[in-house]
Amino acid sequence: MRGLVLLLLVAVASARVFERCEWAHILKNAGMDGYEGNSLADYLLTDDVDTAITCAKRVVRDPNGIRAWVAWRVHCEGQDLTPYLEGCGL
Repeated sequence: MRGLVLLLLVAVASARVFERCEWAHILKNAGMDGYEGNSLADYLLTDDVDTAITCAKRVVRDPNGIRAWVAWRVHCEGQDLTPYLEGCGL
């Protein structure tokens, strides 16, 4: 858990802004759409693509799944996240 917090702090400190849909295409090409039952819109943004994908896959394989991310539970669970992918052609 400390590693995840550190990863999030590093990601925030060195943030990169992706063009709309750019990140969604990267995640889809990495096989994240539907990975462990989660949609592309469920994943956290970071500019370190490889680390983010590896981390996301590790977290959602956990018995708690994506619910292990408190921020996802608080802000995303039960919400329709598909509008974030609208117009991306995915």
